[in-house]
Amino acid sequence: MSDTKRYRIVKLCAQHHPFDGRMFHLEAKALRDAGHQVTIIAPNPGTMPERFEEDGIRIITYEKKFRGPLRKAYTLYSLLKLAFAEEADVYHAHEADAALFAGAHAKSRRIRKGHDAKLIFDAHEAWPYFYAAAVNNPLLRRLIVHGFLEYEQYMVTRHVDAVITAHKLEQKYYLWQNPFISVRTVLTAPEIREKPIARRGKVRVLGHEGYFTLNRGMDLLLSAFEKLAAEFPELILQTAGDFLNENDRQWFDLWADRSGLRDRVILSGWVNRPELPELLDTMDIGVVALREDEHSSRIWPANKLMSYASRGIAPVVCASMPLAKQEIEERGMGRVVPFDAQRLYHCIREMILDPTATRAMGRQAWKHARDEWNWERFRVDLLRVYQDLSAQTYRPGKTVTLQG
Repeated sequence: MSDTKRYRIVKLCAQHHPFDGRMFHLEAKALRDAGHQVTIIAPNPGTMPERFEEDGIRIITYEKKFRGPLRKAYTLYSLLKLAFAEEADVYHAHEADAALFAGAHAKSRRIRKGHDAKLIFDAHEAWPYFYAAAVNNPLLRRLIVHGFLEYEQYMVTRHVDAVITAHKLEQKYYLWQNPFISVRTVLTAPEIREKPIARRGKVRVLGHEGYFTLNRGMDLLLSAFEKLAAEFPELILQTAGDFLNENDRQWFDLWADRSGLRDRVILSGWVNRPELPELLDTMDIGVVALREDEHSSRIWPANKLMSYASRGIAPVVCASMPLAKQEIEERGMGRVVPFDAQRLYHCIREMILDPTATRAMGRQAWKHARDEWNWERFRVDLLRVYQDLSAQTYRPGKTVTLQG
């Protein structure tokens, strides 16, 4: 494969929506613009045809059936079946479980038929800790972490040709797993083409971008908002994202009925990436709630944090890790508080009462996003990953024996 070759790329997804902001609006469109043919295979949310084309990108959807282990098995079966049917040069897997497994087998099958093929692993999460966070038993969590470490080590050593990390802390981790392959960080950074709107007057809109879910602090935010709403009658909460699952929707309905604040929370539903700036521009403060576990702490910088900064919104980050203070508070671009509703309430209250300081934080956040969190910068790194595929992947067979 030469640097100038135009690849037939198949992006494989076990969890992500076909129009996921990173996968479709950023990566797929950038690859399309570079001359590659892009196909996305992803779960059907229930409203899409099985096969269609959008903006020059082929989309193939499949239904996720059943529950529990049977659901995962059927997802893997669907991905394998659809991936095998595509004559791809590059399989681009977006999750570490079914998508990566299916991509590895599709690549191997293609090679056995006498064709060249490559596999890219696009790591959106800190996968060992992502799965471990689902259980409460400390011993079981550690077993899951170490089991997944071994699985990833096997995959990136035996099958993967390049890794894309969605968060800056993960690049060194994958290089530690395999220093012989290309690993590049491609943040889900926003496009920054203009200065943000000039915000003046009172702070009236508290915002939340991304999935509105208990997994990302919905309960924390609503608890703080309930106290703020009683003190500031004009304050509203604007979301820019749908509920992650039906349990989140039910939890919100119970809270809204109990608090009587349903009309003070503006729910957006699913928002495609091009529509996001208009909603963000209505916000004065944006909340980033990171659960205090290893997974949430490592997915840094959070996508919503970069979205807020790109529109000059002052962010409040709920996290106890020192990195958050170093990169947000010490740069004067926002506030950092522990994952605690009472502390969040007091922080936002101070920002509402001092709109001048709040606006200044938003402007500083925008300057940082313009210089450091800008898609034009990371689009180049995405394309470089594909250039890296032209080099032969070195796969060592054994380690060094030290001589005494």
